Amino acid sequence: MSIPTTPSKKLNTDLIGGIIMLATAAFFQFHMDPDFSPLAARFPQHLIVGLVIVGLALLVKAYVRPMYMDSFIEKLNAPVVFTIIVALAWALLLVWVGFIITSLAAIFLILYRLEPKATRTPKRIAKMAAIAIIEVVVIQIVFVELLYVTMPVGRIWG
Repeated sequence: MSIPTTPSKKLNTDLIGGIIMLATAAFFQFHMDPDFSPLAARFPQHLIVGLVIVGLALLVKAYVRPMYMDSFIEKLNAPVVFTIIVALAWALLLVWVGFIITSLAAIFLILYRLEPKATRTPKRIAKMAAIAIIEVVVIQIVFVELLYVTMPVGRIWG
């Protein structure tokens, strides 16, 4: 019995998915707040268990019946890469700068980058800024005022 070979550019998607699931479960586990009440911790704990089960199942499938796909990395275009970088910067700066400023900057930068250069007029740029402001205000109202979720204010300011 021979082991099937695959071209070098093919990726075992089950293996990658399983690793991502287990890494996400580990991330959530390490960020569980010890001050959570038992009721507040119930959902994250169940989510972590579910992620571990699915991650392990994908790892087993990766070796029993692997599925290979072409690498998607080569197909990423500049706007997608830019959006990923902005999202990572947003996540890293959120605690330091705060939700409002970080989100305004991230949303505006993504809108600006996706706008064709030929149509980047002052009026369109003002419209992008207004859209970013409206989005952040709506998110702030829904989460802070209606759902009582505290948003990061930023260590720089407080």
